Amino acid sequence: MATENKNLSNYDKNTIPNAKDLRFGIVVSEWNEQVTEGLYNGAFSALTDCGAVSENIIRWNVPGSFELIFGARQMHEKQEVDAVIVIGCVIKGETMHFEFVCEGVTQGIKDLNLLYDVPTIFCLLTDNNKQQSVDRSGGKHGNKGVEAAIAAIKMIDLNNKNILFLCSWYPSKVQGFNGNFVFKHARCLVKRNINLFVLVVCEDLTLNRRFNLEEGVNENVKEVVVYYSYPFKFLKQFYKILFLTKQNKKRKYSKCNLHINSEYAKNITFSIIFLIIIIIRSIIF
Repeated sequence: MATENKNLSNYDKNTIPNAKDLRFGIVVSEWNEQVTEGLYNGAFSALTDCGAVSENIIRWNVPGSFELIFGARQMHEKQEVDAVIVIGCVIKGETMHFEFVCEGVTQGIKDLNLLYDVPTIFCLLTDNNKQQSVDRSGGKHGNKGVEAAIAAIKMIDLNNKNILFLCSWYPSKVQGFNGNFVFKHARCLVKRNINLFVLVVCEDLTLNRRFNLEEGVNENVKEVVVYYSYPFKFLKQFYKILFLTKQNKKRKYSKCNLHINSEYAKNITFSIIFLIIIIIRSIIF
């Protein structure tokens, strides 16, 4: 067995990001309550041990394991959480019910991970008998709930490795190789598996319209370059430009690091733009 030589409750706290500012949703099946309560207690203890605040851990109960899918989806839709953990237990019986439920829940959780930008963590025990479940919910093999909680924190940390660069200097058809150091910086971050998106805003007085938007990928660096000719009219379009790009449709940058080229600070127009961005990020995202 996979857990025969491993204790599910073991983890190195020094390698786990602090969960102080994170919110968790936990959906718990009431079927096989003795086991699922043990799993929930293990998850809750691990989260709080890693810094999570109890008020930021939201628990919902559902009747059985198959209902975990709907419960998790509702958690995604109605609660602002950084991760959802589903906890359930299915024990093999004499019929095919076991196989159908296990496959259905597995596929459902997979679909949720594809549908939402917030991770859904699988904590469903699928055992041949009750003793195996007891052994994995606080027994001799540790607690699968602890393992799920640690996985949730790590996946949130992975999901938060997003960086949005706002640049005034960047290699482009107008600026040539000006700001090439910014591109090199971005390229290095991408090589470190950071999800990075570059938004470049620069003036082009040759344009015969308000702005022109160009999207592309340069050495795995996702770029959108916006050329404008009328800065103050451009302000009215900035929100539309920023969030209509393909990358921002697919990826939220609500929990990202925002890097701003200091050159903007010299321009009152772009100072206003930054204020708008901050307000939009706090309200929309």
